[in-house]
Amino acid sequence: MSNDLRHLPPTVVPYLNALSHKGSEHREELDGFLAAVQQMTDWWEFQRGFTLDEDEESKFENLRVLHEELREAIYLPTKQEQLDRLVPDLYQAIGFMDSINHRREAPHFSPQPAVNDFLMCGAAWLKGRADNDAVTQRLERLQAYAGILRHAFIGVKSRLLPEVVESLEVGLNHFRQGIESVQLENREQFQDSLASIKEGSDILQFLIDWQRQDLQRQAQASSRFAIPVAGPSFQEALEQARPLPREQWRRGIKFLETVAMPQLESTWARMRTSIFWEPNQRLEIWEEINLSIEDVRAAVADLANEELTPDQALDNLEAALETLAAAFRQARENSLSHQHLQGSQAGYYIEAILGGLNQTLPFLAFPELFHTSPPPEEWKPIVRHILDFGSDLEPDHLFRAGYLLLQKFPPPPPAEEFSEGWPCPNCGHYNSSGTRCSQCHIAPVSVSISAEVWSG
Repeated sequence: MSNDLRHLPPTVVPYLNALSHKGSEHREELDGFLAAVQQMTDWWEFQRGFTLDEDEESKFENLRVLHEELREAIYLPTKQEQLDRLVPDLYQAIGFMDSINHRREAPHFSPQPAVNDFLMCGAAWLKGRADNDAVTQRLERLQAYAGILRHAFIGVKSRLLPEVVESLEVGLNHFRQGIESVQLENREQFQDSLASIKEGSDILQFLIDWQRQDLQRQAQASSRFAIPVAGPSFQEALEQARPLPREQWRRGIKFLETVAMPQLESTWARMRTSIFWEPNQRLEIWEEINLSIEDVRAAVADLANEELTPDQALDNLEAALETLAAAFRQARENSLSHQHLQGSQAGYYIEAILGGLNQTLPFLAFPELFHTSPPPEEWKPIVRHILDFGSDLEPDHLFRAGYLLLQKFPPPPPAEEFSEGWPCPNCGHYNSSGTRCSQCHIAPVSVSISAEVWSG
């Protein structure tokens, strides 16, 4: 069995599903599809500003043709004619884009994406394979990235050894001077600028590695609230706010409202379409966590409520966080794991079901799945739920299919029991502690930044 599932951007799948479903009004999904195609076009126009070689140049030309065909296909008279044109063109376009991304994401000059992209573009410009606008656009991104690095350095400077601080200041200066000296009118100076940017970024890599390790240490230590991703920031908020007068909470409250809460909500939105619970309990679990998140939001807002004493406001937030952590803990205990099925036929089907739930696989991928990996006879109820999804596009059918399948393949008993933990919203891996996934390393909200805004 070969795993040939090919995922698409979730923005294009609703339109494909509407085309394949007889009862759907596909025109209702057209605006979203056209917006997705425009995003692909914007990506193509930005990226084609430079090319690494003739092969990549050819791929960009193919993408230009495919994008034109995608826009023309929506005017074909029947749903089936549109599907017959759109599906192969989309998969081919995404294939070209993935191939270009995969090659450019390799650290040719630097493991830092903004630096690597600029230096690749600069090297291409020196070879006559980039236009001036491509360099200028990436220079603007690099300038913004330099600001982020300087802000990160200021935030941790007091915790570093003096000799490390001195070295990083040298790196920041090289980086800044290289950016400021970029002049396309002078080829030799441009080469010197690239060298200075490269040298500075190499020194600053220590800062990036140190901060990543620091975040991991803090996440592992911050296990009081078993809340995915945002738990450390909320814990840090309580610890930082207790000794401070209320008039110094303003920046900290803003951080919780604009960073921690949105990250908590987006994490939960990803998690809930990637975890399988008992079908008749799923909506109840969702509702309990949704309400608990709203209670946390209200408690954050009440931090500025003068009718409450500072201790009352912090106690309310602490209680809301404990309730939310308990809800996540209960949800984890009632969920079925699927990480142990990777590489198996059941794991292949679970990947497809998750793709359907997260709208990265259109329904028409399932008949192909049944053909390339025929399900065993005893999976008939599972297949029936998947086919029911094709009839009305209700995701509940896929949740039921996944749950039935996982019931047939329970995970092996754990080597030891853990009192806390959470399933990663990205990869599904169960983590015994902390709030950074030990498998895919999903990043938590920076506790260092949280501490800085509260103490600032």
